[in-house]
Amino acid sequence: MDLFQGEITHHQDDFSLSDKDNVRVIANELSLSKDDIFNNLKNIQTQNQLSLSDKLDNLYFSVEMETGTGKTFVYLNTIFELYQRYGWRKFIIVVPSVAIREGVLQTLNSTKAYFKDEFNSPIYHYGEYSGQKTNALKHFATSTHIEILVMNIQSFEKESNIINQQRENGVLMELIQATNPIIIIDEPQNISSDKRKNAIENLNPLFAVGYSATHKEIINKVYSLNPVQAFEKNLVKQIVVNSVVSQDKNNAFIELKEVINKGGLKAKILIDVNENKELKRKVVTVTTNDKNHDLYKLSKQNPNYQGFMVTGIDLENKIVRFSNGIEIACGVNLDYLKDDMMKQQIHATIKTHLQREKQLNPLGIKVLSLFFY
Repeated sequence: MDLFQGEITHHQDDFSLSDKDNVRVIANELSLSKDDIFNNLKNIQTQNQLSLSDKLDNLYFSVEMETGTGKTFVYLNTIFELYQRYGWRKFIIVVPSVAIREGVLQTLNSTKAYFKDEFNSPIYHYGEYSGQKTNALKHFATSTHIEILVMNIQSFEKESNIINQQRENGVLMELIQATNPIIIIDEPQNISSDKRKNAIENLNPLFAVGYSATHKEIINKVYSLNPVQAFEKNLVKQIVVNSVVSQDKNNAFIELKEVINKGGLKAKILIDVNENKELKRKVVTVTTNDKNHDLYKLSKQNPNYQGFMVTGIDLENKIVRFSNGIEIACGVNLDYLKDDMMKQQIHATIKTHLQREKQLNPLGIKVLSLFFY
């Protein structure tokens, strides 16, 4: 909030009106100079013991918040604070996925009573952007009340998107641009390509704030709540990590080419073999006897194959089994196991999540399970 210390409060009657394709647009306004905002930024960074920005090229700011500490609630609360202190009314929340969009809308639904009580019953409207509902954009542009529009980045990043096309009543994007919206970016690391950055800039924001636990690029950081701080403040109770395998086999490439029974049961397998200090993909023949059953030896001591000793060859089903419990079918390479591991991880996580929810929900503790891919 203090980034704009010194800005006047814009009352409803103060807003300048502009006609855009015969539509009266109510826009956010900022009278504070960039130098004043830069001074405010450095004061905030000093107070929060953050690195000072060298300069202020654009009005983009970063908030670092650990996952599970109420990020969505915080930026919704910020919207109402900005309205209360400065009178700004037009806000767009940009999200990278449908799942996050639905989460934001759910939070907006569940916090109605709170914001009504906390901010003296403000009049506000929120909803998701749809290219099929042009009237909603007109309402966003002309309303004198708080307007919160939730938009997927995919809905406006391309020239072919409906919002960017010339229509009978003009270009819809120009309605948004005319409002000088304040942009909240949820998980900006997923909106970090130049194309998507340009799409955000094309919204003509008054300023933008990105909220994430895992920023790819931190610009003008104003607040930081890292995992240790979150734990110390009792915002998260505990972090538990489960491992699927005891050793890393992800780099072991194996593809079963064929299973034959000529002079004994054999299998031809494609693996990475050490040849003159470099790996070359070669077919080797394996059996279940001691001489040709160890892929580590057959690969000339490639460490990725430690623990891969053939224990069984199934001629009928074209399957080879190894001593570490892994088996592989003909025509399939070991990469498929990564999918199988992920299935096991998801299954185990859901089971553990439900167990912990049953145990901890009565104590008022929220259980959060995360998948990183």
